[in-house]
Amino acid sequence: MALKKAESGITEVIITEPTWSNHELLFSSMGFNVSKLPYYKAGTFDFEGYIQALRSAPSGAAVVLHTCAHNPTGCDPSKEQWKEIAAVVQEKRLFPIFDSAYLGFNSGSYHDDAWAIRYFVDELGLEASICLSFAKSMGLYGALCLKTTFRR
Repeated sequence: MALKKAESGITEVIITEPTWSNHELLFSSMGFNVSKLPYYKAGTFDFEGYIQALRSAPSGAAVVLHTCAHNPTGCDPSKEQWKEIAAVVQEKRLFPIFDSAYLGFNSGSYHDDAWAIRYFVDELGLEASICLSFAKSMGLYGALCLKTTFRR
């Protein structure tokens, strides 16, 4: 992973609780200390718990941010909440890693679902890592194409 090879000095990666099960395995197997932020409570995004824990994070850590359609909860921050998250990321000098496996799944628009990335990078000028996966969206498009192909 580029984060390790870059010798950035980052020793801790912060993930959400819950998250995709491979996040903890991936980062811990590379020698990073992994800590967790509360994310989900009573069927919704636990913004208060999340932002409090983020404010307590060690400066200079990396934080995994689910761009949209949070895996496994599906709950996402609002634009106003993203702005507060970004302010803490700036204040604590955290390195954002955007997990963007589900662009287009939340709103139906890649552009809308990538709003947080554009806000952090374009508007705030932050450096970030953006992890993309097209396995889900290409699988969906492939299924739609096959369905269309077999219509008579």
